[in-house]
Amino acid sequence: MVSFQQHIKDTFDNAIQHKRCHFFENEIFIKEDHGIKYQINYVPSLAKKAVPSTIHESSDKLRSVHQDKPINPFLCPDPALVVKEVDNYRILLNKFCIIPHHLLIVTKEFQEQSQPLLPPDLLIAWRTMEEAYAKPGVIFYNCGEDSGASQRHKHVQLIPVSDQGVQPPIQEMLNKIDDPKHGEVYSLNELPFVHVLLMLDPRALKSKDDGVVEEYLGQMYFGLLDSMFHQIRLADPSQLQGKKPSYNFIMTDRFMMLVPRRSETGVLTSAQGNELTLSMNSMSFAGYLLAKTEEERDTLQNTPDLMAFLQQLGFDRPDPAVDQSTVATTDAPLAS
Repeated sequence: MVSFQQHIKDTFDNAIQHKRCHFFENEIFIKEDHGIKYQINYVPSLAKKAVPSTIHESSDKLRSVHQDKPINPFLCPDPALVVKEVDNYRILLNKFCIIPHHLLIVTKEFQEQSQPLLPPDLLIAWRTMEEAYAKPGVIFYNCGEDSGASQRHKHVQLIPVSDQGVQPPIQEMLNKIDDPKHGEVYSLNELPFVHVLLMLDPRALKSKDDGVVEEYLGQMYFGLLDSMFHQIRLADPSQLQGKKPSYNFIMTDRFMMLVPRRSETGVLTSAQGNELTLSMNSMSFAGYLLAKTEEERDTLQNTPDLMAFLQQLGFDRPDPAVDQSTVATTDAPLAS
């Protein structure tokens, strides 16, 4: 019987061969900043094509030639991109990818991308990642209009990671947490924007009982979500009035992380004096950045403080004097 890993590879190779899936070659540049070795993916071909403008996204906000409505590629996906169907979900190849075997988990029925993840969403994402890659990859979800999501149809994404250095890059900073406790919510002093994270218990994740894993992941996620809303209230309570929050979700076999978003884009000034507006999604906070032009690549490489750029996308950390009990260090958990 063919393994799931092999099935993904075969489906990907067949889709590439028949031009139903498009892989864009890219160069990788490493920039170290604040202890994180950011991976800058330089993909010049993206600048010439009507394809995704954000790293690792599934599809840009493409519009048909004769219609003003955005195309939804997930309701009736190309059969060549379908890897597997499981209950209420389809597992698809990313049609436009810069990483081979980039997967999307989409709901069969339309659900809004602004909705939070549900325990079944988390379970299928985890089980898929367990089977899909030789070693654990990264799960991410761009929730809401300012998160960098390019499709309104609910979809979770998975990518494999390379063997180059610590992966994902943000893990390097998480490794500095002194004696982390599973399930406790942390915030890192080194990150100037609001975020919450927790370490996952490998014993719970290794359970063969889907009910146990689903309940555990749901508890961790919604506990983290509550802590995130608490931090937003401290940073800027107006953001919780009259609009649905946007945030980025990142998960590996070791941690979950949420970063609330104020803006989809940030601005950097190039050496030529041009203001570059760059759209970013979850993967930016995991340490992966995308450049489509030489000017973007050089600007990201030469920017003295990438943290300040990412800070434009999120919320400034609340003043510790406001509520000292909610501001964590790398060796103390957040109060929720």
